[in-house]
Amino acid sequence: MTTTLSIAYSVELLGLQAQLVRIEAHLSGGLPQFSIVGLASGAVREARERVRAAIETAGFRFPQGRLTVNLAPADLPKTSGHYDLAIALAILAAAGDIDGKVLNNWLVFGELSLTGDLLPLPRAAALGISVVDRGVRGFDQQAARFSSQPRLLFPLVNAHDLYLLKDEPTVACVEGLGQAVKGLRGTKPFGSLVMPSDRGDRGDRGDQGDRDTQNKQPVAAGKEDAIACAQWSAIYGQDEAKEAALIAATGLHNLLLMGPPGVGKSMIAHSLNGLMPSLAPSQSREVQSIHALSGSGGSAGSIALRPDARLPCLPPFRAPHHTASAVALVGGGQPVIPGEVSLAHRGVLFLDELPEFGRSSLEALREPLETGEVHVVRMRTRLSLPARALLVGAMNPCPCGYYGASSGPKLCHCSSEQVQRYRMRLSGPLLDRFDLALLLSRQSPSAITRPAPADSDAAGLYKATRLRIQRARQRAEDRQGCANAHLTPEQLLAQAGLFSEQARYLLRQFMNASGNSLRVHDRLLRVALTVADLEEAATVEPAHMAKAIEMRRGLDRPDAIKALA
Repeated sequence: MTTTLSIAYSVELLGLQAQLVRIEAHLSGGLPQFSIVGLASGAVREARERVRAAIETAGFRFPQGRLTVNLAPADLPKTSGHYDLAIALAILAAAGDIDGKVLNNWLVFGELSLTGDLLPLPRAAALGISVVDRGVRGFDQQAARFSSQPRLLFPLVNAHDLYLLKDEPTVACVEGLGQAVKGLRGTKPFGSLVMPSDRGDRGDRGDQGDRDTQNKQPVAAGKEDAIACAQWSAIYGQDEAKEAALIAATGLHNLLLMGPPGVGKSMIAHSLNGLMPSLAPSQSREVQSIHALSGSGGSAGSIALRPDARLPCLPPFRAPHHTASAVALVGGGQPVIPGEVSLAHRGVLFLDELPEFGRSSLEALREPLETGEVHVVRMRTRLSLPARALLVGAMNPCPCGYYGASSGPKLCHCSSEQVQRYRMRLSGPLLDRFDLALLLSRQSPSAITRPAPADSDAAGLYKATRLRIQRARQRAEDRQGCANAHLTPEQLLAQAGLFSEQARYLLRQFMNASGNSLRVHDRLLRVALTVADLEEAATVEPAHMAKAIEMRRGLDRPDAIKALA
């Protein structure tokens, strides 16, 4: 028996970066033996039996002899079952059933069933979008070729998840091993990313394909807007807090809401992602890939989609429970999956009952909130994940929640030591990450019981509010290429000419009276810039700066703010 060697290619994800994996199938004479090497996890090593059964049930002959499959590079952990199809095709190429040169032109993904059909891949969107948008890193020249001209082969059952790549002509789909072999031989073309519902028929997937598509139908845009409008319109009173939400949604400024139970903190937080502008196509792909990396699929059910373009419409909203660990918030595990701050990328991360979160969990958020990235370092893994989320925190003023109440049925019985201990759960560096901080008070019965606006009026007001935010956000994008909260110190210095001398004098007076850090100084500049953008002002005036300072009164000394009156 002659010795043969064939090569197929796939990738392993390190965060959202695709690392090239070369699958080498070496067939030689000797007693029948099938082994997989190359730092493979249990799921990959078990591919031996899946691949053997799939090859035989698909109508091919499994080669006899000593078969060794090497997954290179050897020091990169391989953790997923998506190598099954690549391994099977490499084996068939070594046996002479397909041309190995044709196989070398594709990045192959797919988990095989024992029948030879391909099963859905939870991370298909992350794999495809990462390769197309970020390229492929690798140890040979193939990586550069795949980065410039990617050709990807996926299971057809993942067509819905990959629909964002429908304009990529080199992304193909197959039902199973048999169709993959026919496509590589050129006897039957590969399938495209056209959905069965788009074709108006069931195609080759049968009734199950229709059921899968129906189960993943996106939320209608009109219904999506109606829900967001209802959330915003249900907030009675709290005009100042709603204004702060407006500023936060425009400039992506972190917001802290403090007040007794029932004043609307959670309602304001839940309405924020509805106020924010819809995601651009490139942002949609990035968000979907992160959600797919976590195993949530990244399509309908985890993020809202546009029915026409199948793009995420609203920014994501995440609200983890206060018992969440540091790993749950920033990411980790084996394999590493994104945490809540990455899943909220380009959206809202809402932490209700902020002081109840573990101290270590909150402190782990400090770096991601500042840099917009999470760097996960483990013994065998080093990767980065995007984490540019708008943080909204909500907390009570004291353990019982009714601090300062001197009358009424709800009186505060917390001692000063208890109040101080409660507030000390939040460190100063963490509080410095908040641009806006407001103290909310209970509304009068007249404000709560006033007649609700008509549906048409509420919808019109909500639409006008979103349009105002969109215009202000676009001004910032045209001026500096990012939201105001994401301005680097160098970019902020470049915008120095937009601040009037009177506004700068007011800021200096406040900084001298409050004793805040330079980080707070820069954050006030960014918030004042957002206030000016909302008012479509050419320069930042003292009124804009005073508004930015007033919106931080929940964190600063009252005497420092009163001194500016």
